[in-house]
Amino acid sequence: MRKKSPAQSQVSVTPMRRSTRLQQERTAEKNEPQHPRSRPDDTLLVRESIKAYKKQVDPTKEPPDPPGIPSEPGAQQDVGQQAEKEKILLETSNIQWDMVKNRKSQLQELDPSKPQSGKVGHPEDTTTLSLQRPVETWREPRQETWTGITPRIKVPPMKKVETTKLPPKASSAKEVHQKWFKHKFSWSSLFYLLFFLILILTCCLVLLESIPDTLHYQSASPQNPTIYEGWMDLLSGANSVVEIAAFYFTLRDSDLQMEDPSANPGLTVFNMLRSLPSRAVKLEIAVNSPQSSEQDTDELIRDGADVRYVNMKELTGGIVHTKLWVVDRQHIYIGSANMDWRSLTQVKELGIALYNCSCLAKDLHRIFAMYRILGKEGASMPISWPRDLAALSSLQEPRKVQLNGVEAQVYISSSPTALCSTGRTSDLTAILSIIEDAREFVYISVMDYEPQCLYCKSKRFWPVIDDALRTAACNKGVSVRLLISCWQHSRQTMFVFLESLTVLRRKPLHCPIEVKLFVVPTEGREIPYAHVNHNKYMVTDRIAYVGTSNWSEDYFLHTTGVGLIINQSHVAPEAQSYTLRQQLVDVFVRDWDSAYTLPLESHSQLLLRLRNGANNGACSFKALARLSQSAERNVATLRRGGLGGRGGSSQRSIRLGSAPLGRMFYHISLEHEILLHPRYFGPNLLNTVKQKLFTEVEGTCTGKYGFVIAVTTIDNIGAGVIQPGRGFVLYPVKYKAIVFRPFKGEVVDAIVTQVNKVGLFTEIGPMSCFISRHSIPSEMEYDTNSNPPCYKTVDEDIVIQPEDNIRLKIVGTRVDKNDIFAIGSLMDDYLGLLN
Repeated sequence: MRKKSPAQSQVSVTPMRRSTRLQQERTAEKNEPQHPRSRPDDTLLVRESIKAYKKQVDPTKEPPDPPGIPSEPGAQQDVGQQAEKEKILLETSNIQWDMVKNRKSQLQELDPSKPQSGKVGHPEDTTTLSLQRPVETWREPRQETWTGITPRIKVPPMKKVETTKLPPKASSAKEVHQKWFKHKFSWSSLFYLLFFLILILTCCLVLLESIPDTLHYQSASPQNPTIYEGWMDLLSGANSVVEIAAFYFTLRDSDLQMEDPSANPGLTVFNMLRSLPSRAVKLEIAVNSPQSSEQDTDELIRDGADVRYVNMKELTGGIVHTKLWVVDRQHIYIGSANMDWRSLTQVKELGIALYNCSCLAKDLHRIFAMYRILGKEGASMPISWPRDLAALSSLQEPRKVQLNGVEAQVYISSSPTALCSTGRTSDLTAILSIIEDAREFVYISVMDYEPQCLYCKSKRFWPVIDDALRTAACNKGVSVRLLISCWQHSRQTMFVFLESLTVLRRKPLHCPIEVKLFVVPTEGREIPYAHVNHNKYMVTDRIAYVGTSNWSEDYFLHTTGVGLIINQSHVAPEAQSYTLRQQLVDVFVRDWDSAYTLPLESHSQLLLRLRNGANNGACSFKALARLSQSAERNVATLRRGGLGGRGGSSQRSIRLGSAPLGRMFYHISLEHEILLHPRYFGPNLLNTVKQKLFTEVEGTCTGKYGFVIAVTTIDNIGAGVIQPGRGFVLYPVKYKAIVFRPFKGEVVDAIVTQVNKVGLFTEIGPMSCFISRHSIPSEMEYDTNSNPPCYKTVDEDIVIQPEDNIRLKIVGTRVDKNDIFAIGSLMDDYLGLLN
């Protein structure tokens, strides 16, 4: 073998001639992307090139055709040949290794300020080409390249997948491109992409409730996730920021000076809030000031929370009564629940959680941002709010979104008007528009309803909402139902206003307005500010509303609050069951028909009993249960005697004054008038009249005839009479019913509900009876030191206290148009405590 000259090892020798096949390789190398492992400057002698080529070419195959010009598809190098070219083995190395090493080091030294590309002349395609090239072309050296680029370009985390190798032989670059496109963009890929986009664009709505353990509904009644579960779900999924506006913070039972097991959920939520800053999640809070206790907020501040106290009393004369959450500007919560452990276990609450709804989350964040601005030191109410806080939804321009896959129009309202930025609909305007829009019914469940200014220095009448309800019922025939809370802090004036609404049911108006009181039993657990129905929502046949305010002037004109309004009136009937509106209707009907509602007429005795701590879940509800059982027995007796059931005919008539079927129960003939809207006209008209009769008379008091327990038969439904100027039709109905009617001189059994120094308060079914201390035997005295209070004999042989059964004699009655009251005595023989 001939020795190489010294000069030949230092100077690159260009071969004088190459084969046609090697020229094809050279042409392909010019189009290859530069890579640290490639060797564009490798130079082979003619003999060595031919030997290397013979090793990679199958001698049995015909050589390929000569390449065309570079612009033709056939002139580009086949990808399979490129993959095989790296496997060439050389017998004798004649490569200038010093120059190769220098070139390799130059390729690996990337400028961090300029992202490098895998293809010459196209640096903007770096990210796409790097992630889509075969694995063989971006292993360790490419990983080093990404390390240098990461500060400039953020690449989302991706699972490591095996890249599908291209076929070893492709006829052209066009064919390779078509196969690559088919692999990357199959129909299944497009389907999953479309499904992913739908999930992103669809808002998920969940109705949440807190049900105290003293409420026992039937298993078939609506059962929704708890507010505690909703809060924990929002907090556990938070990634960047949690924003909370609240009235106060007492998530721990430290305010009771005792440990209560029902406070554990609140403590869990509190600990989750404390852990947010340690997870790099911001916690921003806007809370009313001053607070009775700042222990929770102070501890949250020490753990990294950003808390701002908002003194609305100095700004608007009200308070911060809002209860809202905004999580990651993607998810929200609006409802009645305060940041209080009682709201999770001891108070009946209702709220809404919305997931993946950035449009509404950003809108609610703007309201929260206003609270934060007012929480700065020395803040004052601005004349106008900045443009970047303008409303993103309103009554005039609601947001059109998909809620659980059902189309809906949604917007957020706010109060007071001073905190309504450009385009924002006030809470009061939203409520009035919903009532006006109703066509069939309006169901309202709130804790307080008073058409006046509660906290003004001088009380004043404020009939804005009251007038809207009267107009809807009397002018349009819309059925209005109000479910109002009754607890020890209820005001007596509220019941007077409610009675003024129910008066409109009487002749000749017959406006369909009904009011019931909802009482949460305590079952002996005395917890301050607990056991109350704290809901604040309204639902009609078209729209659903969930808010945070009680219904009086103060809350809408001076106090902060928000409301979420959802209109799904255009949804197909088969999809109505998935709407929030239908869910709220189901919840309202469940509560309205439950055993925890009482007629408005019982408010005086009920409120007195609650304020004296006698609401143990047994007093009123046991009395009603006893009355109901007695009525059922009498109805069964009548039906066994051949009097028929509902809709049947009576064989005889028992008038008031005849022999009673049971103690104070009588079977009498009565009359009632049913007012119907023309929309009820149809094949089921008679059934509609019957159902409205049962609804309107059962459980009511007819004055001198007593309390209607059950309708037994319907004797006649007269011809309808059109009401001039209204379009309604009046149907006279004659029916028979079992009534409960006490008379003077009767001896009856009763339940003691309250004991004090003036006497005994008792219940005889739905009727209240008072026994003065002057009508109690003289040998029984009131014990001032006893707990519970009681009357007892000197030898303590006989003790009368709340919940005892006694036998008394009715010595007088007072009959009102809608109620009956009695006066009793224990002075005769065989009266007093029952064993």
